[in-house]
Amino acid sequence: MNAWLLYQDREWNSYKTYLDSESIRKDLNLDIIFKTAGRKMRHDTSPLPIGGSDVDYNIFEVMKKVIFVPLETAEEIVYRQEILNDFIRCPELLFNLYELAQDASLEIIKYRDDMKQRSTRGRSNQGSGGILVSQLNFLRKLSEMMDRLDQVLTPMQGHIESRGMRAFCRRFQKEYTPQVAITLKQVMEDMEFMTSGGRMSLVASLGPGLKQTNIIIQNICKYDYQDSRKTAKAAGGKLGALYRNLFVTNTKIMKEEPLIHDARHLESAVVAALLGYFEEFIRDKTEFFRQLSFQLAFYHGGLNLYQRLRSFGIGTCMPVVTERCDIRFQGLVEMSMAIYTRKVPVSNSMDGTDKWLVVVTGANQGGKSTFLRSIGLAQLFFQCGLFVTAASYESGIYRNIFTHFTRREDSSMNSGRLDEEMKRMDEIIRNLTEDSMLLLNESFATTTEKEGSIIAWDICRALYESRIRVLMVTHLLAFAQKCYEADFAHAIFLSAERTATGDRTFQMLETEPEMTSYGLDLYERMIEQK
Repeated sequence: MNAWLLYQDREWNSYKTYLDSESIRKDLNLDIIFKTAGRKMRHDTSPLPIGGSDVDYNIFEVMKKVIFVPLETAEEIVYRQEILNDFIRCPELLFNLYELAQDASLEIIKYRDDMKQRSTRGRSNQGSGGILVSQLNFLRKLSEMMDRLDQVLTPMQGHIESRGMRAFCRRFQKEYTPQVAITLKQVMEDMEFMTSGGRMSLVASLGPGLKQTNIIIQNICKYDYQDSRKTAKAAGGKLGALYRNLFVTNTKIMKEEPLIHDARHLESAVVAALLGYFEEFIRDKTEFFRQLSFQLAFYHGGLNLYQRLRSFGIGTCMPVVTERCDIRFQGLVEMSMAIYTRKVPVSNSMDGTDKWLVVVTGANQGGKSTFLRSIGLAQLFFQCGLFVTAASYESGIYRNIFTHFTRREDSSMNSGRLDEEMKRMDEIIRNLTEDSMLLLNESFATTTEKEGSIIAWDICRALYESRIRVLMVTHLLAFAQKCYEADFAHAIFLSAERTATGDRTFQMLETEPEMTSYGLDLYERMIEQK
């Protein structure tokens, strides 16, 4: 049985991530987003128990993996969006499914640990009664989980609209029919003799040396002591006494240890053969619940983020795939800032139709870096099938996203900051392709204005001519002015707005680059505060 909730035709595997996921994580402030995705929504004000945590680390780790694996087609993106919309409309469905998948995962871990311990103690052969009992108990647990899954899905099918969840329900109903459930329960009840006593009838032929051959299971049934007493009482007289001695009081017929050992070995071997028929069932359902737990954790993280953002008044939308040369959005806000401040940040809009170079200049502390991060986060969420914190968002799909943000100098650096910047840029350029997006935040600002502008011009012109999507925030005003005067047909220039009184509105306006970043504003403000 397949989960297939992340992809329409396959399960999750270790797929290719963005080439520099670690830089993306740092530059786009993703840690706070991952923690929020893994944080359970508490609907009361009761304190957590001592040593308790409100973070589900399964969700935390799954989000860190899936978000860095971009989808490749519009159909794959819409497939996940539809499923997430189902869970947004019916959060209880997701909560119940995830709780079930987590319970199943816990049973799987217990079973594997138990089997490993038994194997370590030298009892891993199939004739071991302990291992067979563990297998039988685990089979019973899997059956119970399948029953619970049926109880969760059946009443909710009228509320499911996504192709993915509808197909999931159909696969489940096809593979776990009522007849399969009845048969499985009957078999397990009959095999209860391993733990609670019972009766097994075998027929065998005698081969050379009077050895048993052609052993056939004739019947397996649970031992019912009460029925045996009734039968013995009804028999009466000497026949009743004989029945009680042989079958009710468990009279030991075989007293010789070798014979007893052989009988026990035969019993275990028979049960092992029976359980062999269920190995595929156990293997299949174990992998199914493992995948289900992982895939539902991704949607649970998405739903947690959605609910948290909505509680702050942040609007969201499901983005739309367009041509790669286009990027358009309305009311886009920076997600990590919204989570950190618990307020609605200033939103921005942009129409970058047929534009693949975006240059942002303007006032210091005017929101330029925040604006750039908002686009990077939106693209990242868009390409893994999640919502975007905007009124609308349209963009193409990029196989790789690269970020090149200035880094503070630290003791681990073996060379100057400019040298470190250039090494990172060289690594990025070596891996850039037409289906890449590059976010540059104040790159090459660690050298002089003149030198930095020359470096930025040479790199950005080459990338522009290669039609590679570049979004750049810069204080290199000579570079920005040169780009503007070059009259690039596929470039757009934005500037962080500053009012006549020096106030920052954090709005990015389409305009010619200004030849100042208004650093004196900040200096004078700091002097006044002192």
